[in-house]
Amino acid sequence: VLKSSLGEALTRRGLGHRVFERGGRVFIETDDLPAATAVAARVFGISSLSPVEVATDADLDTMTRVCKQTFHERVQGKRYAVRCRRQGHQAFGSMDVERTLGGALYDGAIVDLSNPEVTVYVEVVGAQALMFAERVAGAGGLPSAVQGRAVALMSGGFDSAVAAWCIMKRGVAVDYV
Repeated sequence: VLKSSLGEALTRRGLGHRVFERGGRVFIETDDLPAATAVAARVFGISSLSPVEVATDADLDTMTRVCKQTFHERVQGKRYAVRCRRQGHQAFGSMDVERTLGGALYDGAIVDLSNPEVTVYVEVVGAQALMFAERVAGAGGLPSAVQGRAVALMSGGFDSAVAAWCIMKRGVAVDYV
């Protein structure tokens, strides 16, 4: 239902896309990443989304090289941290990735694991590593129309609209009167 809702929202905006699932995550491939991010953030059922900046092979040397090329300038003179999550079996652990990539970015920056200004996220899924530094909050809740239908009486005030939004967030399809 969530993939369908995302696809419908992107199609309504005229954005070319491909929505698919891998490793328990929903991915959107598109040519217009900022517009797709703005649309997806308003779809109920999305708690957060992360625009992937670079994808590479899940080899520690390759990840280190690509991470340094992509994020070195961004962390210069700032407090930073590297966070890694893995799915599947690799020859390295999450802490190995964090230490190695964090060490590669260390030149001219300060490691701060408690309160970083920039966090570089690495998600290793099988033989691929995805890297990003931004997390966008989504609408949250449940995907639309998974909990049935309701009718909302719309008046001149804002209470009706807020009530309709709250019930939509719980997965209810709303008809307005």
